[in-house]
Amino acid sequence: DKVKKQLMEQLAAAELKGWTSEEVKAALSMEIQDPGMNYKGMMDQVNQLALDVDEVYYNSPAGLLYDQALRYEEGSAIVSSGALAVKSGKKTGRSPLDKRIVYEEASADDVWWGKVNIQLDYKSFL
Repeated sequence: DKVKKQLMEQLAAAELKGWTSEEVKAALSMEIQDPGMNYKGMMDQVNQLALDVDEVYYNSPAGLLYDQALRYEEGSAIVSSGALAVKSGKKTGRSPLDKRIVYEEASADDVWWGKVNIQLDYKSFL
């Protein structure tokens, strides 16, 4: 099926990158982790906003999120780099002028800084 095929392609790409079998298993894991302390706060926010949802996937492993997207989001796919690509539709609610990128020396020359890619101080990110 489509999900299995794309996950196998992602596995092959990970092996080419030299990942250990443990790293691959962790990346493709579909086991739901212990939600921890932040789960309650997140659920409080969902309730306060009166969101009408059947399920909430909070702090889920990548494999589970990939699976959900590939099953239920039309046009979603795993690209050659292993990243999940989705079509978000005409209106996404995102503003390109609100995009911030943490400034780091190691990658500073790789970013096109300007009106769209605005520097964010590392301390502000934390």
